[in-house]
Amino acid sequence: SSDLMTFDRHQAICRPMMTHRKGSARWNIPVLVAWIASLVLSIPQIFIFSKTKVPSGASDCYATFVMPWGVKAYVTWVTIAVFVLPTLVITTCQVLIFKEIHDSIYMKSEQIGR
Repeated sequence: SSDLMTFDRHQAICRPMMTHRKGSARWNIPVLVAWIASLVLSIPQIFIFSKTKVPSGASDCYATFVMPWGVKAYVTWVTIAVFVLPTLVITTCQVLIFKEIHDSIYMKSEQIGR
């Protein structure tokens, strides 16, 4: 959700008039993308985790991995989906925001200097 908020800030700062041109339906696209990405990135969980009875009679959630590469593939998938991709989105949006603010300040200082 933090990458969605960063994208929203990017749109508000770098493209403030984009919302007015395309109407209110445009606001729903980032939310829809976030939900679809969440669903797609959670698909491996369906095949890995299952409810299992433990010796005490209670139920517990256990992961079953294909040996020997299953654990490595799962950890790699989670690292990319939970850390790398959101970090790239946030970093890209923040750099674009910084650039837009920097250019705006530079342009104003150029106009004042004339």
